[in-house]
Amino acid sequence: MTLDAGRLAILDINNRSDILPEYKLSMDVWDTEYKTWVTTKSFFDAVTTGPIKIATFGPLTSICAKPVASIAKYWNLITIASGVSSAALINRATYPHFFTTETTDITLNQIRVALLKRYNWTRVATIHYIEETDETSAKNFIADAIAQNITLVTSEAFVTDPVAQVKSIKEKGARIILLFASTENSIRVICQAYHQGLYGPHYIWFITYGHNTDWWKSNLGQGNVNCSIAEIEQVLTNYFTFNNIKLGLNPNTISGMNSSQYMEHYYSYVQRPPSLYKYFQINGYDAMWALALALNKTENILKESGSTLSDFHYKNSFIRSILFNEMSNTNFIGISGPVRFTDGARITDVGIYQCQIKNNQSKIVQVGTHFGLTEKMNIKEDEIYWISGGVPADQVKTEDSIIGISRATFLAMTVLAVLAIICASIFLVINITHRKLRHIKMSSPTINNLFLFGCIICYIAAITFGIDSNSAGGVFPPAICAVIRDYQLIIMVIFLVIFDVIYLTIWELIDPLTSKLRFLRTEAAKLRVKAANVTNGSFARRYSKNESVEKSFKRSNIDVNDGFVDQLISLIKNDVDAQAIITKIRQRRNNAPMIFKS
Repeated sequence: MTLDAGRLAILDINNRSDILPEYKLSMDVWDTEYKTWVTTKSFFDAVTTGPIKIATFGPLTSICAKPVASIAKYWNLITIASGVSSAALINRATYPHFFTTETTDITLNQIRVALLKRYNWTRVATIHYIEETDETSAKNFIADAIAQNITLVTSEAFVTDPVAQVKSIKEKGARIILLFASTENSIRVICQAYHQGLYGPHYIWFITYGHNTDWWKSNLGQGNVNCSIAEIEQVLTNYFTFNNIKLGLNPNTISGMNSSQYMEHYYSYVQRPPSLYKYFQINGYDAMWALALALNKTENILKESGSTLSDFHYKNSFIRSILFNEMSNTNFIGISGPVRFTDGARITDVGIYQCQIKNNQSKIVQVGTHFGLTEKMNIKEDEIYWISGGVPADQVKTEDSIIGISRATFLAMTVLAVLAIICASIFLVINITHRKLRHIKMSSPTINNLFLFGCIICYIAAITFGIDSNSAGGVFPPAICAVIRDYQLIIMVIFLVIFDVIYLTIWELIDPLTSKLRFLRTEAAKLRVKAANVTNGSFARRYSKNESVEKSFKRSNIDVNDGFVDQLISLIKNDVDAQAIITKIRQRRNNAPMIFKS
């Protein structure tokens, strides 16, 4: 296709009397077989055999163009290609004399970023095939996107079946996905996207080589995937892609033909039916015209210094420098649109296309245009097809909203809390003022006071936690309400920490349960000894001689002269052995009454 377009361009150029009138262009052809080593060998065969070449046309692909563009400089040859879109070759340090009429990633990345920002898509994911061209395209996009404050959720790369890579994109929640791969490798990613559910109204795909209608049908078998056409089309329902603007009817082209006239001219020349990849051959036609126009201007400049293009040889850098400058200054309207170069990359108007599949019918629709010179973008919003009827978000969005308490509920709970505070305060006053009463003293009044104080604080918190813009908006200004809400949690945490410190400190100092338990165990042991003496008939004598036991009873607030047995029962009522002792003491009570009386 491109080769035929180049030959047709040479034929048309040679028929023009105003372009290189003293020369006839010709082209020697070598088959690169789309292999780099074959391409390199073909180049050396070309420069070592006559006649002397003045430029190289092609190769078509980026992979094969790299070796030619990198070594052609040593023979002072200009390289112009028509199908190379990789930004890797737009590097004047490595490929100083390279030009391409295909839209490169440098231009496409500007459009991708502009489209993402237009719809506020700031979180994206990329997936690319591990091959130098696709990998370079992905890396260049990532660099441009990050520079524009677009977040890269993940960047995945694959060689065979991209199961893990697509799963990673799904797990990380990416909804805007950019795919850098050939059509054959793209179909494998799309199939996995179907199996893992990355399709529907919430997902948007950007596909590099998706500008031909029904391209997936011809690549389904090559991708070796387990998906039907209908399943693939569910993922491809509304993806975006980019390409040169579709041919118009502008008659002011350098060749004098509009698009329809050119297509008739081309197909009558090649004697073949139309191809889906007509854009490649159109770029080839314009690439040959760009070279011819630059050669024509170079010839005119050389004539002023008494030289011609015929003086060129592989060591003549002077003629090459003039030709390079004229190529860099190229500016004309070709069949594929405006042809201009910046550092070898074509600056042209690019169409923004969307695949739209409705009712099992697919079509590629131009929904916008990016103008190369002004770098402005025009989008036809009414032409874009959104599955859900609106622009999808790039992530699940969460919105925080304050759900206030109704004023009636707040007032009711406040009244109950105030009543509870009053009630707890009364109990606290009674507990403090009557703390020496026997019943209050035996109920651990200090702990009770702490509990009551804590209850009062909780009831106050119930009131303060209910204060918001709904319940207190008419009482406090919004700013004050906001401060109360902001500091409630902090104040509560500080209070709880202080309360815990005080409580633990008091508990360690008093420790009433441990001390009381130790005392009861000591007294129970002594009583067992006394009970044993009673059973031997010497209870009265031994008791009267042992003043230490009587002192122990006094320390326990036990009156040894009145109701001794009853008080003793209440002291050790939980001790099983003590109960047996008490039974024996009661059996001998009538025989020794003087012990319990004054």
